[in-house]
Amino acid sequence: MKNDLSVYYRYLTVSDLDILLDLERIVFDSLPDSSILRSNTRSMWRSCLVGPHKTLAAFSSQRLIGVSVLYFPNLGDDDDLSKFLVSVPSLSQGLYGPLTANHKICLVHPDYRGLGLQKILAFRLEQYARDLGVRLLCATVSPKNIYSRNNALAMGMVYDSTIVKYGSERDLFYKLL
Repeated sequence: MKNDLSVYYRYLTVSDLDILLDLERIVFDSLPDSSILRSNTRSMWRSCLVGPHKTLAAFSSQRLIGVSVLYFPNLGDDDDLSKFLVSVPSLSQGLYGPLTANHKICLVHPDYRGLGLQKILAFRLEQYARDLGVRLLCATVSPKNIYSRNNALAMGMVYDSTIVKYGSERDLFYKLL
């Protein structure tokens, strides 16, 4: 990390829910346009903190500075982004097995943006997904969120289409692992 910032990473648990909600509030309060990110309910965050899902966190000086969620939807459910893909061979053919996952959300504290944390967290979660045998990774990004869009492309994700999801337009990305 630049500026000699010391960062350590660990997976969050349900006992971390309150600090996670605090980070989400700080991030949303800093956004010039709140439509570029979707707020999660307390219940959804709680589900992200238990298996099979993984929420990887970055800390500096005991302060939560970033999180990223790897989410395992049930195939066909509304949260299954793979069902919206138009440029990937049919999932119904079983080409990717039962394991698809979503990069559900990434939050970085405004004081720590520009340090590459979003990509670091995503790459670590991607490796975890590979180790589990995940073959297809999906994500949505607001077309207005140029930073997340550029990070998705830098991580090797491919733009698929623009869909209406979470109440607004979202660009759908995927990556074959």
